Amino acid sequence: MKSKISVFIPVRLKSKRLKYKALKTIGKKLSINRCIDNALKIKNISEVVVMTSKLKQDNPLKNIHFKKGVKFYRGDANNLFLRFLNAAKKFNVKTIIRVTGDNPFISPEIMNLLLKSHKKNKADFTIAKNFAIGTSGEIIEVSSLKKLYNNLKKNNFSEYMTMFFLDNSDFFKLNLVKIPKRFDRKYRLTLDYKEDLMMFNELVLKLNEKKLKINLLNIFKILDKYKSISK
Repeated sequence: MKSKISVFIPVRLKSKRLKYKALKTIGKKLSINRCIDNALKIKNISEVVVMTSKLKQDNPLKNIHFKKGVKFYRGDANNLFLRFLNAAKKFNVKTIIRVTGDNPFISPEIMNLLLKSHKKNKADFTIAKNFAIGTSGEIIEVSSLKKLYNNLKKNNFSEYMTMFFLDNSDFFKLNLVKIPKRFDRKYRLTLDYKEDLMMFNELVLKLNEKKLKINLLNIFKILDKYKSISK
């Protein structure tokens, strides 16, 4: 079987600030489904894998009807490294594009730029230098993730995967990419609080009202013009 590039979306339902936020509705569509739809637009991927734990509290995620090209995986509840590595083995993944389920408006435009640069530089780990919070992700070689996991003395802080790579530049080929200005703003587009959910719904309502496609440049166009939404 040919090795492949897949998008991994880790998502849990344990948030205390905004309960069940992945299942909240933004413009008649679940937040997690908006994240998935954008992930599916990334070029040259084999699939999108929605990843959660085996805990009972995450059971509602298995009831979502996922579209073609999306797989559902349940793994270790506490160790994100293991969840990623076991899923990579199961689906025969060589390169992981990691985006989080908290980010319904992850940008395929940015991720395409990162993936192109990642391949060109034959990197182990690629991340953007500059971007609006919630619009970018990371690209990780599974072989490098395995190496990092095997050499960590403590891996109980696996949610800080990015930090572990950036702090070990002597061992990995890191690739930090400067994003073009048109894809960069000082906005925060991630779902953590009730106010975020209100903002996203106002944003989608305005985009639909103006008959604009929901993509990063149009999101910036609306937020730049209607300051009250981002506030």
